[in-house]
Amino acid sequence: MNHKIRVLLCMTAVCLSAIVVCGAYPELPKNDNELKVGVYDIGIESKTFAINYIYDALKPASGVKVEQIDNLASDTLKKYDVVIITTVTKLAPKDISDADRGIKGTDWIRTLTNYVDCGGGLVIGHNAIGLRGIFSTYKLFPMVGTTCAANLDPYYTVKTASHPVMAGIPAKFEHQYDHMEIITGKDGQVLAVDKFDKGVVVAGDVSRGRIVQIGFPMGVYWQGKTCELTTVDKQLLLNSIKWAGAKPKYDVPMKDTESGLLAETMKIKSDEENTQLAKYADLPAPKFDEAVAWAPYYWCSPAVIFDSREKISTVMENYKRMGFNKIFIVMKHGFYCYTTALSTIESVRRCSDGISSGECMIEEARKRGMKIELSISPFLSGLEWDKYAPDISKAEYEKIQQGKMKVADINAGVASRGNCPDHPAVRARALKITEEIINKFHPEEINLDFIRYKGGYDTSCYCDYSLKQKAEFAAKHPEIPKDRIDEKFAEESLVSFVTEWVALCKKLDPNIKTSCYTISAPGSAPAWVNKYPVDWHIKYVSRYTSGPQSSLDDTAALTSFYSKWIKSGAPGVQFSPIIAACDPKSGERLFTEFKIVSDLQNKDSVKFKRVEFYIYDRLLAVPKKDLKVSDDMARGISRALGGYWDK
Repeated sequence: MNHKIRVLLCMTAVCLSAIVVCGAYPELPKNDNELKVGVYDIGIESKTFAINYIYDALKPASGVKVEQIDNLASDTLKKYDVVIITTVTKLAPKDISDADRGIKGTDWIRTLTNYVDCGGGLVIGHNAIGLRGIFSTYKLFPMVGTTCAANLDPYYTVKTASHPVMAGIPAKFEHQYDHMEIITGKDGQVLAVDKFDKGVVVAGDVSRGRIVQIGFPMGVYWQGKTCELTTVDKQLLLNSIKWAGAKPKYDVPMKDTESGLLAETMKIKSDEENTQLAKYADLPAPKFDEAVAWAPYYWCSPAVIFDSREKISTVMENYKRMGFNKIFIVMKHGFYCYTTALSTIESVRRCSDGISSGECMIEEARKRGMKIELSISPFLSGLEWDKYAPDISKAEYEKIQQGKMKVADINAGVASRGNCPDHPAVRARALKITEEIINKFHPEEINLDFIRYKGGYDTSCYCDYSLKQKAEFAAKHPEIPKDRIDEKFAEESLVSFVTEWVALCKKLDPNIKTSCYTISAPGSAPAWVNKYPVDWHIKYVSRYTSGPQSSLDDTAALTSFYSKWIKSGAPGVQFSPIIAACDPKSGERLFTEFKIVSDLQNKDSVKFKRVEFYIYDRLLAVPKKDLKVSDDMARGISRALGGYWDK
């Protein structure tokens, strides 16, 4: 054979082999003679988590170009050879989603998985490995390692000195603060262990990328103190970067990641969930005095738009068969879901063919002997927003002052337009809505939702009225620091409204129960919302808005946490936990979540056991197609609530 032909064939074989290895994806150009590193910076708490010290330690290092990044979007991640996420328990503001406010955040689970699938290097440290905060809801790359416990013992021992990550690292060393005990996955290699032989540093190749997990925090010292990284910390971090960033980078489509690496991760997590289900298998069967099913008009798929009595009847019958004995119905959420004397705008009532969805739901629920809880969001004003003082955020106020925005532009095109919660006219309308609903429908319970400002609970409103009131409030309270006036004014304003509202409800019907929902997730609502003097305070203990589920342990932890947290507020307020199916769950998973809540209520000696469920359209077997409910999910709920789904 001709030598040139032989060489050509050999080169072709090598190229074909490379194509097989990289999956026929185009290789991306390399950065010039240095590794580009992004350090994830969550903003205001950077110093607490020592992010700035990590950045400072890497800045002068040769062969490394470091930058701080404020988001985990794909376009951002792919600029870097290595990304460092360490110690943090929260996401940066640009990445945070908020289902309550309709804010879509970064799908960080998919973006980080795709980043590694493309050949990126990821250094994950301490909390970000998955014990506390947001990264505990979905533990990244379990095939390398996961964690379920922290250890305060500060000593570790190098176990695999030959690995490049451990080059120049002393055989024994003392780190600061605590460390995560890393449970190694099938692709993880233990590089260092603590005295209990638990992993402290673990590394592994994942798809085309590499992961290093460092269990201890760098730069964080005892009791929240931070300081410069030690010599060993710097060396370990640089070693990790150079090893993790050494592989070629490819352009892998997200759809291929979803069917490949993400699917592999999900299989691992599915196996873990089966283990979790087994952990709670021996809990006693759940039993509740009251099981509340949410049937709101809003946030539903097109299949569940309540535009006919037939649809509403089907929904109520299915809820009844599952064992629910109370229905949560939204009557005022920007628009009205009933015929009201308080609005002259016919379209805001959302009635179709003469059917008022709210009134029809009440009638169909009562036919089946179910109690009624009616909910209002009186500060969301729908098409009538311009008749009352608008809720103006601080950012909007600044734009108005700069001439970049007009007040009339604030709510343009927004479905749930907001009015100022402080303004007397807005509050008076809220009380009128309450009076009309109680007198007209005589519900067993009435609920308040969206009792907050556009920017949250403690940011206040920046309309002319609120600004004047805040100035007077500040003058009366010189002891309050200037940067806390908004928060303290918001507390006084909102608590006073809810107190007035509860008094009106009890005056109209001494037997009526009152409740409120405040934004869930620890830390998302200030502690003073516990001063709302309602009968029931509602919080989610199991809620996801996209992607994989978190551990059942989280449901147990949140149930316990909120039970204690809410008791710290107004006397007599009881905790009402919500189990949600925002993403598909198995019937067994739902049944187990109800068991966990019931068991913890038993242990807490709760006299009247109550649970809530959100939401009907996520029970559909084929979303956005018809009203057929998933038999598996319905059976799980029916088992939990003593229903008769199979009868």
